[in-house]
Amino acid sequence: MLADMTHRQEEGEPGEGAATIARASRPGYAEIPQTRGAHARTTIMNGLLEWYAAIAGVIAAFMVAGDFGRKATGLGFLLFATGSVAWIIAGLQAGTPPLAVQNAILLLINLYGMWQYWLSPKNRRKIEVIEAAVEEFEEKEAKAEAAA
Repeated sequence: MLADMTHRQEEGEPGEGAATIARASRPGYAEIPQTRGAHARTTIMNGLLEWYAAIAGVIAAFMVAGDFGRKATGLGFLLFATGSVAWIIAGLQAGTPPLAVQNAILLLINLYGMWQYWLSPKNRRKIEVIEAAVEEFEEKEAKAEAAA
């Protein structure tokens, strides 16, 4: 991937002006103009916002997939949502609307997940019943182990 890319500075002072990134070994790829200086963007992910979004996504996926309980799953959805907001901002700053739109949709899905796990009255009643049943089961298990 990165081996296929070359950086070439166009006319102008060193470190300023426009640069282009082209895929040297792949025909048909257009050159992508990039700016240098304070607002420089590279083709690799290097902004703090992007790193936060990526790491938040990995941790959130682990929390949701790990089935550590409803609270952890709800926190996973919250972390996914903050990562989506970060990706939306990064996508808008980088001029990549598809990334921003995708994460806006994912943000809505994650907000729905948080609603389901934390706020839905129907699910809250279910959670209370399940937690009471689990507590009762654990008490019976403890008594059985003590008797044995």
